[in-house]
Amino acid sequence: MKPTAWPDFEDVRGARLLVALSGGADSTALLAMLCERRGEVVPTQLILQRIWGDDSFFNARSLHVFVTRLRHRLASDPDIRLVNARGVGYKLLF
Repeated sequence: MKPTAWPDFEDVRGARLLVALSGGADSTALLAMLCERRGEVVPTQLILQRIWGDDSFFNARSLHVFVTRLRHRLASDPDIRLVNARGVGYKLLF
């Protein structure tokens, strides 16, 4: 899935977030979705439906892997955090 609107990367820590985009199309879509809703919890079900087309257990595990990888890519900047809202979804803070 390609996002309809790319976030303003200058406004969201530019180069550090661009490094996170190197993870592939699904990681890019996930990051774009989180940036578009900066500071808001994005429900897990919504992420799964938009990126993988369904919310099966296997896709939920894939999402967990993508989030872990994205956190590693963003770790170089302590001002950017990808947090889990337990049982609800994920939120990008910067």
